[in-house]
Amino acid sequence: MATYENFGAIVRAVLYDLGYASLSDAGADVVAAVKRAVNDAHRDMHNRTAGRWRQKTKHYRLADKVEVADGVGVSVGATTVTIDPTDPITLTDAFLGRTILFEDSLLPYTIVGYDTDAAPDEITISPAYAGDAALSDAACDIYDTHLVMPDDFADVVSVAHMTDNTRIRPMPMQEVRRRFANPWSQSTSGRPTVWVLDGRLELSSPSATANERPWRLWLRPVSGAAFDLEVVYYQVVNEMTDDADEPLVPAEYRQYLKAGAFVACNAWSDKDPRALGIANASFKSGIEAMNGRRKNVQAPLQFGSVMDGRRSGVVGNLPEDDVYAAQWEDPSFWP
Repeated sequence: MATYENFGAIVRAVLYDLGYASLSDAGADVVAAVKRAVNDAHRDMHNRTAGRWRQKTKHYRLADKVEVADGVGVSVGATTVTIDPTDPITLTDAFLGRTILFEDSLLPYTIVGYDTDAAPDEITISPAYAGDAALSDAACDIYDTHLVMPDDFADVVSVAHMTDNTRIRPMPMQEVRRRFANPWSQSTSGRPTVWVLDGRLELSSPSATANERPWRLWLRPVSGAAFDLEVVYYQVVNEMTDDADEPLVPAEYRQYLKAGAFVACNAWSDKDPRALGIANASFKSGIEAMNGRRKNVQAPLQFGSVMDGRRSGVVGNLPEDDVYAAQWEDPSFWP
């Protein structure tokens, strides 16, 4: 059974089934249309399956609370905090997105940037400091309150503690704010029991590898202790553009992706309707296989012509003419 390792291989296979010997034979407009069809079929496979093939797992370690005993300064209305403690800390990208609490205050601020070239080091916070008076040589605590989602993140499947394999449940933002109006009250002994997905916050970092606008998964109540978490999430189904782009669909199902693209192309390619029927059946078989409803599905790999056999006849194991006729009459074969 043929497999297709990347976007370019699938596009060329669809063009071949449409009767084109090469990319130049097809022309730029046809190639562009086929590429759109492959991407459409890719999204369709996602929409019509449970999406298990899009799931990824990422492990996180929530860091211990960082206690800064002195050397912190900030003015009222400012977003720049100077930090020069007696016991120095090393600012890195890991601090981006963490929450800072200044002494004797429960108003949280988010660290959105830092500058280690300044003297002393500087932290950028959001929102601006709203205390009653400026702070000088003050103390603060820095909490790791949430998880920064990967660049390919689309949605959460599950969140779990790794230490005891218990799930952390989702909760709507409005309910989180109602129940945890003061999430810091349990910061010493509290253990996260719920999560909420927040919008994107722009971060500024001197590191070129920093995720500039990450999604954040907030945990409540806040904990000052370190622990390990496992997040299962759905990947984004990105548009494929380069030949080397690899579909999210597992390799063993990519022949059905090709079949779906062939069906989409027949809206303008005017090919044999029986070939369209076989391709459509193959695509549906692939969807069922991915959803776990059918096992050992084998589908024709080429659909260029059923009438004369110049294409489909070379792959073998295709139904006889009486079976074609039965398929033709079966409404389930058609979109």
